[in-house]
Amino acid sequence: MKVIDLSHAISVDPSDTKDFPIHKALFADDVIIIENLVSLESIGTHSFEFSCFPLRIQEADGSPVRAVAYLEQKKHNKPTRM
Repeated sequence: MKVIDLSHAISVDPSDTKDFPIHKALFADDVIIIENLVSLESIGTHSFEFSCFPLRIQEADGSPVRAVAYLEQKKHNKPTRM
């Protein structure tokens, strides 16, 4: 799976675009674009696995997602809540 994350940018395309050429080029190469994630500072520099769960919207090419980071836990620490 190929994914591009834009945690520090609003979009891969300029904000004034009308035809979204970079989005289209990435989609044509089967790249998933994940944009506008928030609260990433709470993850810090820890290793993690990432999952996102989009809404099923008919005839849509995008969706809001529930983004989840699964942080690795050390044996003697309490679980981290996010």
